[in-house]
Amino acid sequence: MKNIRLFVIALIIPFAIACEKDDVVTSIQLSPTLSSVPCTGGTVDLKIITDFPWRVEIDTLNLVELSVSKNAGIGDDIITVSVPPSVSYTSETVRVKIFAKGQNTSNYKYAVITQLPKPYIALNTPVVSVPREGGVVTVVVTANQEWKATCSDSHVSIAPVEEALGVSTVKIKVPASAAKNTIKVVFKSSDASAELVINQQ
Repeated sequence: MKNIRLFVIALIIPFAIACEKDDVVTSIQLSPTLSSVPCTGGTVDLKIITDFPWRVEIDTLNLVELSVSKNAGIGDDIITVSVPPSVSYTSETVRVKIFAKGQNTSNYKYAVITQLPKPYIALNTPVVSVPREGGVVTVVVTANQEWKATCSDSHVSIAPVEEALGVSTVKIKVPASAAKNTIKVVFKSSDASAELVINQQ
């Protein structure tokens, strides 16, 4: 009976050790898991910590074409993800999946990279006209950055003169003029601008 017990224990111990090793197989760490790059593009270094073979999988839903310095490896490593310049006026989120696989189990981690939008300011019209008697011009400004308006004529009033990102309705009050006049209003952010020409005639 004692020999039977010893035989059973001898069978259980290797199995338990094997299970413990399989648990280690699922261990993978990735850093950073969240990062961002500017609209002009950039690179992100991802640090992989694992004892097992791994490979890179790019999310097929990504709208941005990424490239990586290394597609697969074994054990700890650092890979560089390159993001090209953006062509989008909205933020884009891309995901890089690092998949590690052992003998019987596997695991994965995601790195999420946010690319900032391409800056822009757009007007619903670039040129308007007002009579010499003066008048009020209404223009719709659409921007994804905060902007400020300046005018070539100090007698012209603008409301609002600055605004946050989004769609804004701006009213420009032009005073009377004895002669024909060309007024320029520039809407400018840190990275973009748009010009409105007001012809007074």
